[in-house]
Amino acid sequence: MSVTTISQDGATGVHTTRGRVRAVAVAAAITVVALVVGIVASIPVLVGFALAGYDITAVETLARPEVLVLSAFATQGSMLLVGYGYVRRYGLAVPVRLPTRADALVAGVGVVAAIVLAILGSLVISLVVPVDQGATSVLGDIGAVDPVALLVFAALSVVWIAPAEEYLFRGVVQGRVRQAFGIGATLAVAGALFASIHVFNYAGTAAVIAAYLGLLVLVSVVFGYAYERTGNLTVPIAIHALYNAVLLGGSYLALVWG
Repeated sequence: MSVTTISQDGATGVHTTRGRVRAVAVAAAITVVALVVGIVASIPVLVGFALAGYDITAVETLARPEVLVLSAFATQGSMLLVGYGYVRRYGLAVPVRLPTRADALVAGVGVVAAIVLAILGSLVISLVVPVDQGATSVLGDIGAVDPVALLVFAALSVVWIAPAEEYLFRGVVQGRVRQAFGIGATLAVAGALFASIHVFNYAGTAAVIAAYLGLLVLVSVVFGYAYERTGNLTVPIAIHALYNAVLLGGSYLALVWG
């Protein structure tokens, strides 16, 4: 016997191959639309700096605080806009409330788990991949030019980036996929889509980039599980924000004092 529910995008969500394919397709479409809107919204920012005489292809320009802030406003703002548009159109519930003590405990464990995963995963990748084939990241390049930019990005993560990305990928994408899948598959699909938007953050061989994106999927699963466990979007937002802040703060200290 199949289980039938009514999906939030107006279709009947049957827990069969057809219903699951539709859920993944809708979630992927939401991700693509958010990415495209973010790129389009970023164009005026880059054009503005280009007209002001800055070389928008230079890392030094990308490291400027005003570029970081405006770019994040455009990119993550687009995620909020697309996610909110879907919620308003199809009535998907995205629960947000002040965290309870139990929520805070889940958040604390989640932060530690995500950071440990990231450190151990990066260590394994570095041991397996030859030094000359390792991936570089945009943030790493920016931090090498101006370490303070990492602190700016950490602050942005807390107040803007984490809330926007979690709203879209946990609240909307994961919420839609959950209508057709069990929790394991839901976390995997939402995590893969979340990781996919970060593909342009890395440069290197395809295999190494795939390894780092795979690691990001695992970290994303921590965010997603916390959301499923608590039913409160505030929790994965807090985990994501603190995860970014700790890693970026650590990178800053390593660059300044290392």
